[in-house]
Amino acid sequence: MFVSCLFVLLLAVHIRSDDHGANAVSYTKDLFNSAVEKDKLFVMFFAPWCGHCKRLAPTWDELAVKYNIEKREVTIGKVDCTVETELCSAHGVRGYPTVKFFNLNKEGEKYADARTIEAFSKFIEERLGKEEEVKEEEKKEEEVAKAPVAQATAENGLYVLTDANYDAHIATGHHFIKFYAPWCGHCQRMAPTWDELAKKVGTDGKVKIGKVDCTLNSATCGKNGVRGYPTLMWFTNGEKSEDYRGAREMADFEQFIVRLTSAEVEEKKLSQDGAVPAQAANDQGIVTLTDEDFKDSISEDFTLVLFSDDQKHITKLLVPILNRVALDFVEKPEILIAQVNCGDSVNLCTSQDAKGPYPTLRMYHNGALLSNYTGEQTVAAITKYLDGLLEEQRKKDEL
Repeated sequence: MFVSCLFVLLLAVHIRSDDHGANAVSYTKDLFNSAVEKDKLFVMFFAPWCGHCKRLAPTWDELAVKYNIEKREVTIGKVDCTVETELCSAHGVRGYPTVKFFNLNKEGEKYADARTIEAFSKFIEERLGKEEEVKEEEKKEEEVAKAPVAQATAENGLYVLTDANYDAHIATGHHFIKFYAPWCGHCQRMAPTWDELAKKVGTDGKVKIGKVDCTLNSATCGKNGVRGYPTLMWFTNGEKSEDYRGAREMADFEQFIVRLTSAEVEEKKLSQDGAVPAQAANDQGIVTLTDEDFKDSISEDFTLVLFSDDQKHITKLLVPILNRVALDFVEKPEILIAQVNCGDSVNLCTSQDAKGPYPTLRMYHNGALLSNYTGEQTVAAITKYLDGLLEEQRKKDEL
């Protein structure tokens, strides 16, 4: 019986560990202290609840598959800081994930570059002393950079972007870009709408609609921090302005484009004091969610959702307030303000136990219901509530 219980316990630990890279070596304090003196280690210090850690986990597992081979020169490892608190504290871990390289010493060098297979691999090869191989790779990159820049061409208003033409293409003007993978079901369902959007608004040149296949162009997707598919981003003159997290219907895309190209938004960007023009409050900042995109839209960070029947007078008064709040949080992609019309999405509201009375305001965090909002329904009160959540999360990440 004791052996059975021990097996179940070890299995539970293994399953929990697998969540952040099944092929990475899981270190306890004793195992780490023993290994660091005789092996070179590349270690991720993480917390199971950390959203950034969860997004890094598949990449970290892929890195472990690449390097944790029989005659390895470096070991890819991981440490659960909610369990090994003393070990993490000893190595100055203040936020998650923290990644460090240990070259036969206990001090370690903190990694602070891009979280991609390519960037991790380059960092490791340099630390292993394979400078010549790294220089040869850099030489090839320089030759590519000096080569004539490939020009992106459009078919029916849609630009197909690659590692070779991406930077030059987005350098000037407005760009609405879809980062996707061909095998992704959500991408496949959205593809006809994206093609239609390109035909409708991408042919006049004011806004260019593009797409990047991340299975073929990992460098571009990596430097833009793409962690899931599809990811939609807006760029102006080579700089990312905003992540798109709304519904994936034509009307919603068009509404987003209008807001990002409006005179009010341009005036806000150019103003000296950053004040929002009064008329900007009329822009549509709140997004409408449906059965199809609800789970995806609330899956990361914080989402404040208004459930309503779209009939009551109080609901109509609340929507402009939430619009204004949403516009104020445009520069903070960790916050999404959304609404669900329970008259149209009966099944969705039923599944969320949002059966009234309406309106109901609910806060979701990383896909789970966090709480019902019961405070004052004013711009100031809701803004204070959201700022408090972000500050609380920031403190958790720094622990």
